[in-house]
Amino acid sequence: PQRATQRSASAASDVYKRQPAEQAATAAAKILTAFGMDIDTGNMESLGNVVNTMGDSFAATEPEVLDFINRASFLNTTMGQSIPQVAALGTALISAGMSSETASTGIKSFLNMATSQTANKDNLTAWADMLGTSVDELKSKLAGDLNGTLAETAEKIAAIQDPTERFQAAVKLAGTEGAPAILKLAAAGDTLQSALQKANSEWENGSSMMKTCLLYTSPSPRDRTRSRMPSSA
Repeated sequence: PQRATQRSASAASDVYKRQPAEQAATAAAKILTAFGMDIDTGNMESLGNVVNTMGDSFAATEPEVLDFINRASFLNTTMGQSIPQVAALGTALISAGMSSETASTGIKSFLNMATSQTANKDNLTAWADMLGTSVDELKSKLAGDLNGTLAETAEKIAAIQDPTERFQAAVKLAGTEGAPAILKLAAAGDTLQSALQKANSEWENGSSMMKTCLLYTSPSPRDRTRSRMPSSA
């Protein structure tokens, strides 16, 4: 129905505060579809709660976080990750100085290379050895806590004292595109954990939408030269 569509568009406009409601609804719908979720007002608002909180709490803007979620939606189909989990990972990497595109490409490249098992090269076993675990245990860790496993891997690589050896270790495991992401993540472990806690909380019990009127009339903490304006929806 038209009224339901308008409500979804209005909810989505809270997610993309500087975009028209219909354009925002389309963008949010793409993300929900990619994650196999219903396109309804509740999910739109939950997405908005997560993204607004990431933008308000960390050194990442809402558009950057949304772009990462969209680009990294493969983490849902390949690794079973939820929107809050993907949003937290993107927020940590973006806050560490990466662009949303580079971060998502890096994570994809890393996972593709690190989980590869061929007759000539068994990267998954090498990854398990680095973490001091078995391949089966590593697979279980990836299925149960991908973000935590990525952070643990990043810490292991960061502990290598020699800069050249550290970079070579990152490239060997993650590839040339994935290495920067895993190295950045090493310095963003605390941010990742904090972002994940906030993202999960906002998805379940979101409060940021209650602050929408304040966000519309007050400058962003990261952008005090422009005020957020309400949509026409």
